[in-house]
Amino acid sequence: IDEAKMQQALVKILENAVEAFTGAGTVTVRTRNLELQAPHQDGTVRLAPGNYVCVEVADTGCGIEPAVLPRIFEPFFTTKRDPRHRGLGLAWVYGIVTNHGGTVTVVSQPGAGTTVRLYLPALQKIVRGSDVPGAALTGDQSVLVVDDEDLLLTMVETVLADYGYRVMTAKSGEQALE
Repeated sequence: IDEAKMQQALVKILENAVEAFTGAGTVTVRTRNLELQAPHQDGTVRLAPGNYVCVEVADTGCGIEPAVLPRIFEPFFTTKRDPRHRGLGLAWVYGIVTNHGGTVTVVSQPGAGTTVRLYLPALQKIVRGSDVPGAALTGDQSVLVVDDEDLLLTMVETVLADYGYRVMTAKSGEQALE
């Protein structure tokens, strides 16, 4: 999959979930592997037999009116009054997921929240890790890491330092040259 696009789709679903709250609320994200031996119905979507990865985002927000639910994936359809919302978010999510061979389902009840499920095709494959001796990962060299994201810099610096490397970080090319 295109990880960046899938990440953007998930962020859009999470943003919509948070916007559904009028006060406090809860967003729950679950993932699971599914192996369907027979066709399976989820809302309005019928899944063919096969292997899937399911990502589920459920919120306790205001929910979606039944009359509106069939239109939520239409481009330029929005129920939001803010003119900055163009009604492209869920249409975009649908496009990303279906372009990856998957599908999206939405189940909602007004006042009871919404659950969005992404079903992505998966290979039934067992990945075995290789046992690399810890000594093969250690070093005493100096490493310069350049990235504009603080979280990534901190994470890389921590991991490399744990393996004995001297780590220098920079947030830009200019800072790296200095």
